[in-house]
Amino acid sequence: MGVKDETLLKARSLLQWLWESKTGRAAESLGLKAELKRVYDAVDTEATAVISFDVAGETIDLELETVAERDGFDDYQGAEKPLMASVVDTIGPDDVFYDVGAYIGTYSALVATAEPEATVHAFEPGPHRRTRLRRTQFLNDTEFTIHDVALSNKSTNAYLTSGGRITNDPATDISQEHKQRQGQKHQHERDPITVAHGDTYVRNQGLELPTVMKIDVEGGELQVLEGLTKTLPNCRDLFIEVHPQDVANVEALFEFLSIHGFTANRLFDRENVFFIHAQ
Repeated sequence: MGVKDETLLKARSLLQWLWESKTGRAAESLGLKAELKRVYDAVDTEATAVISFDVAGETIDLELETVAERDGFDDYQGAEKPLMASVVDTIGPDDVFYDVGAYIGTYSALVATAEPEATVHAFEPGPHRRTRLRRTQFLNDTEFTIHDVALSNKSTNAYLTSGGRITNDPATDISQEHKQRQGQKHQHERDPITVAHGDTYVRNQGLELPTVMKIDVEGGELQVLEGLTKTLPNCRDLFIEVHPQDVANVEALFEFLSIHGFTANRLFDRENVFFIHAQ
């Protein structure tokens, strides 16, 4: 980390402390808290930078937007390196990879870089996330198709929270998780999105059936699988990030995989989620 980066981190920490302290409350009483937040956002935005990310002998470039995102990247995305390496090692030139919940495109770019002949489809409903996804595609000069829908077990309209969850509530969202991971820059009203029934979307779009799939949808894993019952028989490998807030849903997820002929192995845990590889 360079001197500028250290200075930005210190400035951000100071401003956050001011925001949360008695000083922030005093600023609010004087009508100055909005100005304090504007300075905070300016400092956070100044940290936008492109980093190189290495996994399984492959290197991709990713653009990180805020001090908070850069500061927590190694803990958050870096912890997934074993899963990313497993995905990369699984892919061959004839494979079709579905990246469901692509976010900024780490998995899509890694797969497209490691195996340029493979077909990659990235599903990301969030408008700002898709902008970043396209940026990742550009930075790495990789070929993959971006779909502006969330896959699920029904077709509907919904909203995407700043933390990546699908909801019917359009209320403004400022989650603690998102604060920690990305800072304040893009905490705004929830984005309206299109949710598509998986099998129906695959059929209507004439997409190649997946042989390998990664699912990271912040708690909607089972709904994604339920919408792809006609598509899954073609799939050889499933890599799933599981959010076990509801034990019953986790049990239902493993039961669903078993009924559809998959054997699921729990790979590792990260904080409040765990990762499985189903074959």
